[in-house]
Amino acid sequence: MGTHLPILLELVNKSLISRSTRGGRYEIHELLRQFAEEQLKRSGELAAALGRHSAFFVAFVNARLPILQSRNPQAALDEIQADFDNIRQAVLYFLKQPETGAISALEQISDSLRVFFEAEVHFSASVRHPGLPYLSLRLFFAARDQFSADAEVIFRAALDRTATSETEATLREGLADALQVRGECDAAGREYEQARRLLPETQFAVQARLLRKHAQVFDSQRRLSEALALLADAEHMLSRETNRDETWWQEWIAIQNSLVSAYFFLGDTQAIGERADGIRTVVDRYGTPALRFDFYTSGNMIELLKNQFVVTDRAMEYARLGLGAALETGSLLKISIGHFRIGLTYFCLEQWSEAESEFQAGLAIADRVGNILAQTLCTTFMATMFRRCLQVEAVEHWATVTLQIAGSAGIDLYLAAAKANLAWVDWRRGQTRRAVTLAQEAMDIWERVSPRYPVRWQAQWILLGHALREGRLADGIDYGRSLFGQQALNDQVMRPLSKAISAWDSGAEDDALTHMSLVLSAATVFGYL
Repeated sequence: MGTHLPILLELVNKSLISRSTRGGRYEIHELLRQFAEEQLKRSGELAAALGRHSAFFVAFVNARLPILQSRNPQAALDEIQADFDNIRQAVLYFLKQPETGAISALEQISDSLRVFFEAEVHFSASVRHPGLPYLSLRLFFAARDQFSADAEVIFRAALDRTATSETEATLREGLADALQVRGECDAAGREYEQARRLLPETQFAVQARLLRKHAQVFDSQRRLSEALALLADAEHMLSRETNRDETWWQEWIAIQNSLVSAYFFLGDTQAIGERADGIRTVVDRYGTPALRFDFYTSGNMIELLKNQFVVTDRAMEYARLGLGAALETGSLLKISIGHFRIGLTYFCLEQWSEAESEFQAGLAIADRVGNILAQTLCTTFMATMFRRCLQVEAVEHWATVTLQIAGSAGIDLYLAAAKANLAWVDWRRGQTRRAVTLAQEAMDIWERVSPRYPVRWQAQWILLGHALREGRLADGIDYGRSLFGQQALNDQVMRPLSKAISAWDSGAEDDALTHMSLVLSAATVFGYL
């Protein structure tokens, strides 16, 4: 940097440096770098050289903050990505320094790196440079394979030397973000709460953000009433902020997107519609790629829910736009969810090959970055897809994987789905008692966490089949009624079920039993039973 071209060419000719493929940059040979480092150590100048190097890259990142905060941050993202190793070394250098000046330097770079991180990777490794670790007092740490473990070590080490409440709060927020990705939801919630207590209530926008993130922890566990309560608090807190700049509106969008997600899993279409109608205009004006991703994935959910999972053109459009926005962010976590949303849309179309391809793509990325929620979603619906395809061993495999992931992370909604799919495996193998037990356990969980979850049929068909086997036609009819209003199931199953219910209601019990026999046969063919 700052070297004249003739000098560069002379160094290249002597093989001391080489031209990189990355935008015309030059790289020093590793052996020469090691030699230079050793010479600096011998001369006692290494510490001063590292200090100058680190200070330069602190200023380098901070100078790009205005561009990072704009709606077109790509140039700054590219520049920071190109010098990621240097920036990482700078942050590591200042973290090791005991003097107060090091804390000041980290605080200078923290806002810029946080904005970069949220824009480029959002809790994951970068698509272009996977696994480059970086950290700061306000930076969410990313690492090659063990994101959460590395992040937790760094944040806890930094907390041991924290001097101010505000710095501790920002560290605890970062630690909570890492814990949530790892699936340690309860621990993440405690850190968000502690961060809020450390800050003045008058920091309304920050308080709102922490409340929203805490709510998202509950949402990932499908503790929806608790999520909604915190989101209401977040809305109220944000409304008290008088400076309604672009950042304010972006937090407002994030809260609205979170509300839509919670209402989706509650099956509250009216509340979803009321929220969604007012979001699009604000998203178009203020939305970053990350916020557009959240909006489009929410839009996909809304379209599927209001049409009982019958796929409309808009539903598929939103799914594809969501993945496109995720790719713009470079966030592997968002990209994994984007693939899942397209996979789910194909699942509803019963286009099994396309659905599996998207689920596998999402799962591969989720496994890479440790995205517990995306792992759970993809494995849950792969198990359900293979159930519809009558592949018992595949269902057993993926449902068992889901059981382990969802169980360890406390994601009860999909823990129930895993039990329901394993109940189907047992039903198919003739292990009726265990099948019914698992199906009832699944229903009990759903009744507790999401009574209107739209895929409860995964367990209800087992209970319906068992009731009819035992001659309990009335119970079978009741289970059949509950299948309406969920995900729309195959017409060849639902038409005779509708006739059976009509016959029962009119007092024609024999006709109802005849129709229910047809229902069982069709449900077995289509993988519901």
